[in-house]
Amino acid sequence: MKMPILIMLTIPFVPLRSAKAGFDEGIWPGMSISQFRSVRPHIVPDKVPFNRHLEKKDQFLAMQGVWSFDFKNGILNKISFLSRGDGVFSLENNADKELAKQLAVYKKRLKRTEQALRKLMGPPSKVSDFLSRQKPKDQTSTTVYSATWKKDKLLVRLELNFEGYSGLQMNNAAASPLRYEILVSFQGAGATGDIPGHGWAPGMNAKAFANMEKELLPDGLAEKGQWGVKKIVHGVQGDWTFTFDRGKLDWYSFTRWWREPTELNAKSFSEGLAAARALIKEYRARYGKPISFYEKNASFRDPKKYHHWGYDVIEAKWITPKSKIKVSFDFEGGKGQYSLFLEVGVFRRDYPCF
Repeated sequence: MKMPILIMLTIPFVPLRSAKAGFDEGIWPGMSISQFRSVRPHIVPDKVPFNRHLEKKDQFLAMQGVWSFDFKNGILNKISFLSRGDGVFSLENNADKELAKQLAVYKKRLKRTEQALRKLMGPPSKVSDFLSRQKPKDQTSTTVYSATWKKDKLLVRLELNFEGYSGLQMNNAAASPLRYEILVSFQGAGATGDIPGHGWAPGMNAKAFANMEKELLPDGLAEKGQWGVKKIVHGVQGDWTFTFDRGKLDWYSFTRWWREPTELNAKSFSEGLAAARALIKEYRARYGKPISFYEKNASFRDPKKYHHWGYDVIEAKWITPKSKIKVSFDFEGGKGQYSLFLEVGVFRRDYPCF
């Protein structure tokens, strides 16, 4: 089974050195970050930056839509509201008529929104109006009206956009989705009251936001991310990677890939197989007989000489009171690309993939 693909936020460099057996002892999925730090310090930073994109369905000035919140280093630096036109119109099904009706509605919403922002912030510093000059072309995405305000460090932008996608088919029919949308964004640093009807403001810290929006952040500022440390395990140089979600260790792994053509040889195969056998012996001593085990194809078959699509080599699995564990070593291949892969995966007991 391949590990889920996640983006590595950071892997701090640690000088390679021989590791004692049982580097993962005392670690289990579900433990808190504070517990993890006490067992394995200097892997997860003392303070995890809060960098998230959150969304919630709500309204703004009587418009229904979606609010978006973008955090960087624990600060809410951009808030956006998007209200999209009702329905999706085909070019072949009276789209012009339907879009004209939609545009009339959105012009009224645009006017009400701009009046509210003018009352709050005064005249806009810049206006770009294309509504009176030209009709949006079919199958394009373009801004047909925009207004921008600047107030101290706060930047506010109001847009009316025409949204279309050239050549996109829906339901196997020759149709393109065409509609209007209003987008309002608040960026930089503002004050409570800069967004009519709402208490948050760009520039506020994530903790204050979490206290206000408990439905979006029911666990508060629960830390999440992926960090790792380089180690040598049973003679193999690889990476321990730890994945956290909602302030708890979700799963972790030790992995080593041999991908380079110069690495795909009998020596690398023997190193990977020997490490897998040693790891299985180690886990067997710790947890007893595995629930499943196989060892097959335990010899290197050079794909340059013997064409193959990769093959399974060795695998063992355990289920413990706290986790699911898998140790495996495989020769992976396909479409001319080959690699050797050693893996230790430790997951929650309720983890669906194992």
